[in-house]
Amino acid sequence: MQRKEDYKESLQFLEDKKILVIDSSKSFSRMIQSCLIEMGIRSRSITLVSSYQNAQELISELKPEIIISDYNVNEKSGLEFAVMQKKYLEKENDRVFILATSNSSESAIVDALEEEVDGCLLKPFSPNDFQKTFKAITASKESPSQYKKVLETAKALRLQHEFEQAEELVKMAMKLKPESAMPFACLGDIQRAKQNYDEALSVYSKGLDLNPKHYRCLKGKFEVLELLGEKEQAYDTIKFFIQSLPLGSEVLERAFCLVLETKNFQDMELYYEIYRQKENRSMSLVKTVCSSLYKSGKVCAKEGQWPLAEKMFSWCIISSGRNLKFIEKVIKFCIDKDKKEAAEKFFKLYPADQVGTDHHSELDFYIAKSILSPEEIVEKGRQLLAKGTKKIFLYKEIIQQLLNINLAMAAENMTYEAIQRFPDKRDELEAIATGAKI
Repeated sequence: MQRKEDYKESLQFLEDKKILVIDSSKSFSRMIQSCLIEMGIRSRSITLVSSYQNAQELISELKPEIIISDYNVNEKSGLEFAVMQKKYLEKENDRVFILATSNSSESAIVDALEEEVDGCLLKPFSPNDFQKTFKAITASKESPSQYKKVLETAKALRLQHEFEQAEELVKMAMKLKPESAMPFACLGDIQRAKQNYDEALSVYSKGLDLNPKHYRCLKGKFEVLELLGEKEQAYDTIKFFIQSLPLGSEVLERAFCLVLETKNFQDMELYYEIYRQKENRSMSLVKTVCSSLYKSGKVCAKEGQWPLAEKMFSWCIISSGRNLKFIEKVIKFCIDKDKKEAAEKFFKLYPADQVGTDHHSELDFYIAKSILSPEEIVEKGRQLLAKGTKKIFLYKEIIQQLLNINLAMAAENMTYEAIQRFPDKRDELEAIATGAKI
């Protein structure tokens, strides 16, 4: 252990900062806590948490400036916490995010994330190793290196459209740290802002030559390919992206859309599983996923890939929280395609607390009329009317089926009853009864 005096520079940055330590191993968390206290940090500034859900709640409540997390917490990615932290602390120098992992391949992923994550600790590590790493990271926040200062200034100049000056500074950063892909990501962003898209792609690719999994270069390349309308190349990039790095919600949304647009339906399960594992799902992400799954299911069905279509329809309904609109759309599509068994299967996904409602009865009747005889349809329709389901579609169907089995008087009586209940639909009902075109 080193002396508190050795951490004087770090302590200036750490003053009044809240620290959250996240790990399912309580012994590991306590070791980190002891190291921090030994460095001179007050115990009341440190919070320990062992579950993913509790960590999410504490980040939202405490908004800690410093997070130290295991790479995997309850089999979920600790990198999600970096995304949460970045939302309330946009400036890189105002926050610290450190990951710990026992997997060297995960350590390589952290290196690829560069600006998103400040450092990685490869387990097992000693208290002294932790303190040295923590000191170096926090000291760099208080007194950034020339490399970091140059890049930050370049970014600011890009936002001010001072592109020439920004480019000069990025080139300086390349000389200061030639092994880093980040300056290429920054230069690509500048070329993109200048609408030099081909040059931007070239620069991002040079960064990826240095680090094939570099987050910012991959994201930049993907976004430019989308801007250029190069859907297939964009899809190939995003697929490599998802197999190499954790995806944020925005990129995952685009992945679902591109599966549909490029018809790479065989990969949908890969993206669906990532979506299923995500704890923080924005409303935009949920809507995009459900819509993409439904539309992809329809395309697969029309192309004769019915088993895959059924999977996508099931995922759509489940992802939507068993939304009634999607259940109805899927069931009606199945009936239209003469897939009655599939329609009945999806009908069983109807929310239990909604069974017996008018909407549930309507769908039940819609499925039944594709299976039952005219006499059985009339009987089922009358049963629904007796239960209080007084819907215009129900009257219309019963009238039509009565006519189909030559029960004209019964059809006339049903028409009269329907007009009494729906006087504004008189013309439509009489047209059905007389066989006229509406």
